[in-house]
Amino acid sequence: MEAVKLEQEFSEKYFGPEKIWSGHSFTDYPDLRAPLEELPVSEVPEPTKSYTHRFSGILDNVYGELLYTLLEYEGYFKDKAYHIDRCTIRPVIRPANAILVFTIEYTSKEGEKGSQTFEILRTDKRNYLFFTDKYRTS
Repeated sequence: MEAVKLEQEFSEKYFGPEKIWSGHSFTDYPDLRAPLEELPVSEVPEPTKSYTHRFSGILDNVYGELLYTLLEYEGYFKDKAYHIDRCTIRPVIRPANAILVFTIEYTSKEGEKGSQTFEILRTDKRNYLFFTDKYRTS
């Protein structure tokens, strides 16, 4: 019961009921660290889809990796002359876990729409999991 209350408070504080934050870049969000600090602990740390890479660590490490990865992807898409349509952050609250999903929606030079997602879960009081698909630049 306490976990459900924490998840509701978290969702209302940062996103409102069913509200999705969106902007043109993740640098527009005032403080990406704050929602991570208050992310409820997940009983079952399982992402919403399969990812090729999983990074685990304390808040400082995962926050740094998140910033690096988000800005890396934004730069990658811009270098390829893709248009970034929208960047979003949304909570996915399930009975056994709470997930923050970060999405970059883009349009390719050919006009094809696409998206790239990243997910963060909290496994205990100090540790987090960050799921991503890494691209190869070399």
